[in-house]
Amino acid sequence: MDLIEAIKKEQGERGLNDTKLSALLGIDLSTWSRIKRGVRPPGGKFLTAVMRNLPEIGLVVIDYMRHDDSEGS
Repeated sequence: MDLIEAIKKEQGERGLNDTKLSALLGIDLSTWSRIKRGVRPPGGKFLTAVMRNLPEIGLVVIDYMRHDDSEGS
């Protein structure tokens, strides 16, 4: 499952709108909006916040980081 797709699924299951999700993650709403639309790639702070606050999708985050690392090699 794609990282953003997994976050949006968890967001829906928790009944969080974008404002509440960004508050939970400790990021600006505009940052989440740009990441969600693919305008900005998820950075370290964002990925750490997702791992800490949405542990249910931790494996998806790890998979994303592995995939991202392999593209940079």
